[in-house]
Amino acid sequence: MFTITDIITTVAMVMGAISLFLFGFGKPQPKWFTYLEIPIIVAALILGLFIDDTVL
Repeated sequence: MFTITDIITTVAMVMGAISLFLFGFGKPQPKWFTYLEIPIIVAALILGLFIDDTVL
């Protein structure tokens, strides 16, 4: 079964991949995508560190 941590971590990784493919290395990504992406990545890091005792 999937846990909440698995789902949030997967979403964070997928959003990072989408960001890389859509906006590439040279182009700046839109602010709305950054505002959407950062809280999910922070939540994944916190859940990964404190719930699973693992570092992403």
